[in-house]
Amino acid sequence: MKTINYTFADSTINTVAVSNELGEIIANMDKESHRMERRETRRHCSVELAQKQLDVIAVKQSTDLLTDLITRDDLADLNNAIAKLSQEQRQLVKKVFFDGQALKDIALEYGLSYQAVQSRLNVVLKSLRKSLNNFS
Repeated sequence: MKTINYTFADSTINTVAVSNELGEIIANMDKESHRMERRETRRHCSVELAQKQLDVIAVKQSTDLLTDLITRDDLADLNNAIAKLSQEQRQLVKKVFFDGQALKDIALEYGLSYQAVQSRLNVVLKSLRKSLNNFS
């Protein structure tokens, strides 16, 4: 016979006697549960690291685009293109390009996913490119 200790949410512990066979099954289930939890924790850490790296890439790309726009000496056209954006889109442009805020932080601020903010930024950039091409 083996004894199994159960710890409840209120921190009370209950000890139960079980057969050796059932004790082995429960021990194997606990080990597998622990392995799965570790695997999931590592996956979350990997996802967070990837998100941080994507933020750095997105900000660098955004900064490069802004630099390209300014070096073309098209500030008046850029202002006109930004003025055509919605208020929400203008705020996003300000946060990313002028304030240098990370997409992850913007996502947290608005309660959106990282991908949703990235998608919105892509729509804004496409609109700006289209507007700037029309000015040329």
